[in-house]
Amino acid sequence: GEEFVVDVDFTYDNPAVANMMVLAVINQDVWPAYYHRPGVQENPSAFYQNHAFDTHGAAPFVSMEREENDGFRIMKYTSTGGVYEWYGNWYLGAIGNGASTQGRLRLERRGRFFSGYYQDENNSDWVGVGTLENASMNERVNLRLGAKHYPKGGAPDPLEKLHVHFTNLLVRRPPGAVYQQR
Repeated sequence: GEEFVVDVDFTYDNPAVANMMVLAVINQDVWPAYYHRPGVQENPSAFYQNHAFDTHGAAPFVSMEREENDGFRIMKYTSTGGVYEWYGNWYLGAIGNGASTQGRLRLERRGRFFSGYYQDENNSDWVGVGTLENASMNERVNLRLGAKHYPKGGAPDPLEKLHVHFTNLLVRRPPGAVYQQR
């Protein structure tokens, strides 16, 4: 795939259950017209929505994210089957301070491998959160920045405040070759 590094500054003012922000890459450049089908998720009536309203976007995707109050992580979804996104998610563990409210996210692509990093008020150096392989991603992908509240059992009302601001977006080619293509 096309190699790139994308960085973006963030502020995340309410690290709480049922809040999240994402820096994601997705294949689709036009949001699909269909809605999630009933019966493929636990609470179908809550999810009759178009993929345009899903923070990650339509599968497949790779995302560097901050979810709830448990730090930063990278995740992927490889299927294009159209079921609701969390049924095919592959997460690596959360890293870092769950109370962090400002910093920078990075997502790097090298072929079919994606690596995630963050900086925050406690770490001026980049901290790696892991590398995942997603061969389902197109040569050219689309960037998605998003934030949301979502319904979750036992969580406070998902309409409680969450303000996420993304600034200083930078997309560039990575420095130097890491591997040779044959």
